[in-house]
Amino acid sequence: MGKPRAKPPGERERRVLALMALDQSNKEVERSLMSGRSNISTETVKTHLKKTFVKLDV
Repeated sequence: MGKPRAKPPGERERRVLALMALDQSNKEVERSLMSGRSNISTETVKTHLKKTFVKLDV
């Protein structure tokens, strides 16, 4: 038997990954995701990336 299937990346994790795929830096991703009701820091961007990489086994 192989590894158990990981949960797929969440909506925010997918958005961060998509912005990174557009060659945005962590700071640019932070700015792209900021809105009146949602603040995000570069540390949060890094956390989303780490979680996504674990879920994708990379």
